[in-house]
Amino acid sequence: MKITSVDIVPVKFSKILGLASVTLDGSLTLYEIRIVDSDNGPFISFPANPLKSEQQFLYYVVEDKELKKSIEESVLSEYQKAIAE
Repeated sequence: MKITSVDIVPVKFSKILGLASVTLDGSLTLYEIRIVDSDNGPFISFPANPLKSEQQFLYYVVEDKELKKSIEESVLSEYQKAIAE
């Protein structure tokens, strides 16, 4: 799958720096990807629903490691561009 677009909405809420949506092959869009601040720099977090047992239910999982890395790099790169404007 190929990333065809990345949309960023910078926000500042606690450690959340922004929200992203990524479109793959022009046909599948992954929404509500969080850009999170940490001591080691920003990272992305895919949406999850916390369960009562301290676990989380992920809405979707990117199994392909290369695709996941590409999504991470694209989102963080576009975030840097968005905050530089």
